[in-house]
Amino acid sequence: MPYFTSQTSGASIRGVGSTQTFSIVEQSVATVVDGVTLSNPSAISLLGDLESIEILKGPQGMLFGKNASAGVISINTRAPQFGKFEGFVNSTLGSRDERTINSALNIPISDSAAIRLTAGYRHLDGAIDRAQDGKSIDEENSWAVRGKLRLQPTDALDMTLGVSYSKYTHYCCSANSWRFLTPGSPADIDSQAYGIVPGPNNTKSSVDYLPTASGDTLNASLLMNYDLGGYKLTSISGYERTRNDFTIDVDGTAFDAGQPIAFKDEQSRSFSQELRLSSPVGGRFDFILGGYYYHADLSRPYQQSFGPFLRGLLETQAGLPPGFFPPFVYYLSPKVQLTSVAGFFEGNLHLTDKFTFTAGARFTHDSDRLDINATVDPVFPYCGTLYGCFVRPRERAKRNNISWRITPQFNITPTVMIYASIARGYKGPCFNTATVNTVDQDVVVMPEKPLAMEVGVKARFLDNRIQVVFDLFHTKYKGYQAQVTELLPSGLYGQGLTNGELTTKGAELSILAEVAQGLRLGANASYIDTYYNDLPGVVCYFGQTDPSCALPGNVYNAKGHPLFGSPRWSYSLSADYERPGFISDLTGTASLNWRWNSEVGASNYPSP
Repeated sequence: MPYFTSQTSGASIRGVGSTQTFSIVEQSVATVVDGVTLSNPSAISLLGDLESIEILKGPQGMLFGKNASAGVISINTRAPQFGKFEGFVNSTLGSRDERTINSALNIPISDSAAIRLTAGYRHLDGAIDRAQDGKSIDEENSWAVRGKLRLQPTDALDMTLGVSYSKYTHYCCSANSWRFLTPGSPADIDSQAYGIVPGPNNTKSSVDYLPTASGDTLNASLLMNYDLGGYKLTSISGYERTRNDFTIDVDGTAFDAGQPIAFKDEQSRSFSQELRLSSPVGGRFDFILGGYYYHADLSRPYQQSFGPFLRGLLETQAGLPPGFFPPFVYYLSPKVQLTSVAGFFEGNLHLTDKFTFTAGARFTHDSDRLDINATVDPVFPYCGTLYGCFVRPRERAKRNNISWRITPQFNITPTVMIYASIARGYKGPCFNTATVNTVDQDVVVMPEKPLAMEVGVKARFLDNRIQVVFDLFHTKYKGYQAQVTELLPSGLYGQGLTNGELTTKGAELSILAEVAQGLRLGANASYIDTYYNDLPGVVCYFGQTDPSCALPGNVYNAKGHPLFGSPRWSYSLSADYERPGFISDLTGTASLNWRWNSEVGASNYPSP
């Protein structure tokens, strides 16, 4: 399954993933656990007591819950079982002193009631060491617990209440280990001073401030299924509360540009409610009809101390003499409120025993609100025009959208099916709060709208012991919400969000074979070509020769550049073996996995 961190889901589908590290930004790849969309799925990696994992590719939103523009990772945890007392404990050891423990215990209460308890722990040393003293950067320690209560008061009603809590000390992406540096650049000078040799095997960094991070997440959900005589009514209620504190080095080197950037007491609270009606299947027509409500309140206080280097940049930009500005701390306090209401429908018309026509649509209304103010301590002249000292009027972003999907499929034989699909997806607007430092700066980021096309074949052979899936796809994103390094009105740089256009296309092959009782082998291969059709306002890197970089502003359009973090070629192999009664009533399991992918870019600009 995908590995999640505290700040980003770390998952991508067909090259497009949730690369934004801002908790107030909707993810392109949604993570749905037991029917509830999570904004922080980090604890799921620890709680390995899973029933199933399903990867839904392309725009989603016609079947359940929150919409997603690139795809959904749908995870179902194991429900309590009636009449069974069972449990397990497993452990994993790996490189970098990796230690993982997972356990679960199922306790029956009666013929119609049971509880299931799950716990997990993970430790992993950091992958990068600080050159100055050899200290490990980004060490991870995290643990999580979950409890589920299942009741079946009548034959028609099944209810499951779940509560989970996780705590972590880890932050993703907090130090640079250079692979190549332009000679004479500030980072090159700094690396030479500490004996760092850039290259593919470099695991050293010269940050002068070690990153720190901690946080916790509380999740609760209530799932109710009611049988209406063939029709099924499903209600899913979800609640999530997250808290985070973390700091990062402002420049990624030993240069004293200022104290580290600190996000203190970042918090989010969300509530969701879904109602879904499913019709009986087996007839000429079946359908799913549903409604969805989501509300979230988020705050992300931010502070940064300005050392001599950063103050010098401000003084140069304002034409003031060196030393004019006193040492100061900049404070930014954004608060965001998100509300989304949607209705969705998808129907399957079985025209013949072999041909099925599927169509679905979703109406979404998003209403977002931003309150933000900034100040500096101490207050000094020019702070209102250069940095800080403002209270913005309340910002609102409201959008209505209709997304849809059409999918015809034809069964050539009972075990071979071909299909085609075209879909218009949607991801709501958001606010670019990370780089706000003026009262009139445009902070609304427009919605993301992909148009996805796909054709494929699914086949089963040898009494279903071999399954093969092959597909070709092409998706073009309008308004793709990209994370980029931006030039701020103050003359400084920061990580922000902008809209661009993106294309992703390619082919995928998946093979799963049961070669012997309990032994399953898998193989996957993909070719994915991603590139920006338009991405203006990207900051030029040191030594870049693009003509736009010689103009005022030092920015250019990254049109034609591949999406960062997206490999063109990927391959994976897996082997899973399970043997019941390995020792008495114990079941033995073993897994082996291998994965390779081609090189990927680390940013939205082609810096070597």
